[in-house]
Amino acid sequence: MALSKIGAQDIKVKLMKASSGTWYDLVVKDSVEITREPNVASCLTCDVYRDEITPERGDIIKFILDGGHNQFLGSIKSTRKSDVWCSITAYDQIQILNKSEANYIYEDKTATEVVKYVVQANSLAMVDQAQLMDSEYKIQARVEETSWLDVIHNAIDITAQNTGKNFYLWDDCGNICFHSEKWLSEQPKIIVSGGYITDYSYDEDDSDIFTQVTAIEEVNKSNEEEAERKLTIVKNEELEKIFGTINKNVKIQEGENAAVIAQNLLDEIDVTSISLTVSGCQGDITVRGGTPIRVDLFSEDNKEYIRGWFKVKSVRHHFKAGYHDMDLTCSLIKMVNDWDNRSPDWSFPE
Repeated sequence: MALSKIGAQDIKVKLMKASSGTWYDLVVKDSVEITREPNVASCLTCDVYRDEITPERGDIIKFILDGGHNQFLGSIKSTRKSDVWCSITAYDQIQILNKSEANYIYEDKTATEVVKYVVQANSLAMVDQAQLMDSEYKIQARVEETSWLDVIHNAIDITAQNTGKNFYLWDDCGNICFHSEKWLSEQPKIIVSGGYITDYSYDEDDSDIFTQVTAIEEVNKSNEEEAERKLTIVKNEELEKIFGTINKNVKIQEGENAAVIAQNLLDEIDVTSISLTVSGCQGDITVRGGTPIRVDLFSEDNKEYIRGWFKVKSVRHHFKAGYHDMDLTCSLIKMVNDWDNRSPDWSFPE
């Protein structure tokens, strides 16, 4: 079993009471779990000893590991499990955006500018604005009447459709960050290998596959009698040979690049149908939803090799008795045939 030894003394869970502003150390029963997915709030769960400082709604939970910390603000659910213990669930500040509804109209803004506005409008902590990377692509007029988090999700999706570039929103210890997938790939990363995991499964699921995209652009919408639809069709001929013609329609705004949007959707489906689940992987606290990781796995009989870049769709960190491991669910970014990690084949795809 692959566990990172961190030392029990290096893990602390602290609580700040909203009523007094005083910090307290909590006694954890067994383990602490932190779950992270792309562009949503991280979630912390654990059982703690009940006494006069039982967590309540509005309190702040701080998880501290090796001198750094992850902060979980406000959204705390506390369930009493006995006279001695209670279970707590806490989220980081992005959860606020999921609960608060927007009425927001904007035009000619990048996803980064949208994120900055949303963060400021909701009074979230953003200590270092340099951590908001420029997404560059200007989004045309939008009317948003949904949650503030969905406003950001929509801006991220539109950017990805038009540029093929993915961006990720996350909370770094109380500081909102917005980074590109390319930037994340250049940070210190884990290499998942056969000797450092408990188990894995590798699946190819074709249930959501499509081989053709029809981009539908409505033009001259101001005049219903003269309104018309412009269709742009892009195919993946290799997939079409295997599955036949399976069409997916996507509506786009006037002026958007229909061919690029359709091609990006096809490129994405070609790899997202391939997934990897890893259990008991060696712990790395920097891994979160959207993190690109390098994988080099092989079966015990050496008949199956899985090498390449994968994107973390979800990660569950486990901290128990001084050890840290994690369970990963990933989607494929790029397969690599060369075993040599120095090979150009291991370069991250542009």
